[in-house]
Amino acid sequence: MLTEIENKNLILEQYKIYLNLKDKFTNRSFNTNKFFITISIILFALIFTYSKVPLPFHVTTAMIFSLIGMGICILWWSNVDTYEIFNLIKIKNVIDKLEAEMPFKCHYMEKEALDELKAKRKAFVFSDIQKIIAIGVFIIFMVLFLHDAVPAIVKGLHIKLVI
Repeated sequence: MLTEIENKNLILEQYKIYLNLKDKFTNRSFNTNKFFITISIILFALIFTYSKVPLPFHVTTAMIFSLIGMGICILWWSNVDTYEIFNLIKIKNVIDKLEAEMPFKCHYMEKEALDELKAKRKAFVFSDIQKIIAIGVFIIFMVLFLHDAVPAIVKGLHIKLVI
């Protein structure tokens, strides 16, 4: 059986370990965003390098790369959302419960201060910025897709009307 001091030390050690794991999880999220940004840049380079390579049925490589880019952006958005949900779970279900056993609740106080700033619209969470970037990149891919798709559709309709 653990003494009260040993129990508090054990809780403190668990708290330290868990906060360290949460930081690693957050860093993994940033690395994943770097991956999506890199893939998007590569797709933009491919679009602008091979934009007018024609394929059957008036399709261009730019259209294909743009569709892939839009899919990547949807995955990117989903990934940011998933990391955000997992972080909330880690905070609410684990860190808050560990802090309930401690005299000073630093993580809870930090979260409360951030929530207060967000309520006053004076704080912008990084995950919101990541989502906005994913939406912006999605819109650029969509515009690039439509830039080639609309003329292709018009050509396709013109051919059908002429025949």
